[in-house]
Amino acid sequence: MRNRSAMKLLIDTNIFIPLEPLGEPSFEPSTRVAAQISELASRGGASLFVHPASRDDLKRDGDTSRREIRRQQIRKYASIENPPELSSRLRRTLGESERGSNDWVDHMLLMAVEANAVDYLISEDLGIARGARSLRLDSRVLSLADAASLLANLFDRIPRPPPRVETLKAYSLDETDPIFQTFREDYGETEFNKWLHKCQLEHRDAWIIRSQEKKGLAGLAIVKSQEEPEFGLDGRLLKLCSFKVADGYQGFRFGELLLKAVFDFAVKNVYSQIYVTVLPRHGQLIRLLETFGFERMDQVTELEEWVFEKPMQAEEGKEASMVPLDFNIRYGPFVARTTNVPVYLVPIQPQWHRLLFPEVEEQQELEQGQLACGNAIQKAYLSRSRTSALEQGSILFFYRSGEDGRVTAVGVVEDTLRTSDPEDIVRFAGTRTVYRLDQIEEMCEGAEVLTILFRFSRRLSPSIRLPELYAAGVLTGAPQSITRLGEEGTEWLTGHMRA
Repeated sequence: MRNRSAMKLLIDTNIFIPLEPLGEPSFEPSTRVAAQISELASRGGASLFVHPASRDDLKRDGDTSRREIRRQQIRKYASIENPPELSSRLRRTLGESERGSNDWVDHMLLMAVEANAVDYLISEDLGIARGARSLRLDSRVLSLADAASLLANLFDRIPRPPPRVETLKAYSLDETDPIFQTFREDYGETEFNKWLHKCQLEHRDAWIIRSQEKKGLAGLAIVKSQEEPEFGLDGRLLKLCSFKVADGYQGFRFGELLLKAVFDFAVKNVYSQIYVTVLPRHGQLIRLLETFGFERMDQVTELEEWVFEKPMQAEEGKEASMVPLDFNIRYGPFVARTTNVPVYLVPIQPQWHRLLFPEVEEQQELEQGQLACGNAIQKAYLSRSRTSALEQGSILFFYRSGEDGRVTAVGVVEDTLRTSDPEDIVRFAGTRTVYRLDQIEEMCEGAEVLTILFRFSRRLSPSIRLPELYAAGVLTGAPQSITRLGEEGTEWLTGHMRA
């Protein structure tokens, strides 16, 4: 086992504050998760850093007493020495910023990530998240909940069961559940209660994730079917009229699991578009929606909510005109570009298949009304295959190896990395990996590892058995490594995606 350097986590000001509450009145809802990060980081030997620009940011506080307390509190955190100056690439991508401004502070934090001064930046700031996406650093900019999930997966030796999304009707919801409190604060208690009762009377469909502590809900989504046009949208519309991940559970994992359930519902019921209205202050939700293809419209509601929409059916001509990955993000996960893109068959051993695709495993179907969601839509697969880097937007057909070999699932490539350095893999894969750090280190011993970031597109039902692949001329033997398919094999397999 190689010696590894301690993981370095840079915390934004909006993370430092819940980490260091000033007392009961200032106790943040996110303080519990922040404290968990501190504990997990200490257990795993990771270090928390602050940026000198963040120290300067705290000096802007007009409250003299609070400013002095913060100044003393932040001294316990290591600081990045001689932080890298903004690169020409970052300035060109994100634009120029005045030294000392909020934008400049954000850019300096992102620059620390780009220069590999730290492994990850932990921030709840929507602007930073968008900047990271533009710089292709989004896998290394984590929310509080994502950071807690990453550290738990890498260092925690106690296996945790994956959360399950349950489907039910709105009338089965407990209207006193704490998850509804922020809705009442946003829209007023009387108005929200009237709206919730309406949802119950109309038997609206809902999805929930129960908290592991069995104290209320960890996540909730309620939808409404709509035939009449709204906000310039037409066709059969699905309104995502309530979407919430409870405090302490916020992050891409739970929100992504709920979105996946909503997407499944929209496709099976042939909705043309999904739309949702969001108050601008809910930056984490906006970040999640944009990651999965929702775009903001020009309209604003009477309550000053922003409107986001996502088409579930590809517009004519878009497949040929759009970059394959962008096409999948906008219209997927079920819709993927299959013309003029490479197609690969990816063998995966049963033990890794169970971790990466729990929703595909047949034994997971025993509990009716529940979906084992595993690692949701965005996933990472590690392989010792010598295949060269795969193009963005390439189609992956995953072949579950073993005696009962079969093709079970389809994915779309986002990015790849080939390296023998486990720390580079951890930084690259982020919260997507189902592998612990010691497993990644073992894979890297004496070999380069290909890490594939991809978006889960669909389960193949029924799966395609090996004899069928032989008969169709796709294969002449069981695949042992990642294999690029020829024209005939590509046409035959992609045809099953459209079936």
